[in-house]
Amino acid sequence: MAITAGTPEEFATRNVGVELKVTPTVEEDDYSISLDLNPKVTEFDGFVEYGGPSVAISGSTTVTVPSGFYQPIFSVRDISTKVTIWDGATLIMGGLTREEVKKVNDKVPVLGEIPLLGRMFRSKGESAQKRNLLIFVTANLVSPGGSPKKQALENVAPNSLFQNPTIITPGGAAPRTR
Repeated sequence: MAITAGTPEEFATRNVGVELKVTPTVEEDDYSISLDLNPKVTEFDGFVEYGGPSVAISGSTTVTVPSGFYQPIFSVRDISTKVTIWDGATLIMGGLTREEVKKVNDKVPVLGEIPLLGRMFRSKGESAQKRNLLIFVTANLVSPGGSPKKQALENVAPNSLFQNPTIITPGGAAPRTR
């Protein structure tokens, strides 16, 4: 008699890390921008065993069926907000905090297991780590040519067509390559 453990038949992929969904809307004054912001942080926390060992009996034969399968566990933190800012302004979002407490039990092999005397060869500790995600969003009105619509850059008039566009990053300007 052959007995197999149940297995999942459907799978879904999941993004892990930081995702930011942004829906911008240019207001009627043509200077302000409304932003619908939805940042989400998804972290993989480990596996949990789904199902477990079971026993199948058929007549006088008893068979132990192996445990089920491991199901991944994720933690998700997200917020949703709407804000209106001026062209070129920077918005800073925070609040997606997470605190992790880790407990550590350490011992020297063999010596740490000796009754009473083994306490000198064991240690226990606890550490807490708090993380806070800060998100910086800068909104700019852009012309169809790729230049800023209202702001003047060095040697570039507002609302002009870029011939050799560059990307402005926190580290400085970088040429856009194809």
